[in-house]
Amino acid sequence: MKLFDYAPLSLAWREFLQSEFKKPYFLEI
Repeated sequence: MKLFDYAPLSLAWREFLQSEFKKPYFLEI
């Protein structure tokens, strides 16, 4: 996710993605 590293909400995006990846249904995608 290098693209989000330059975004103002990069930290918020990382936290959001991390929380999403922890969801069981997301791992099936």
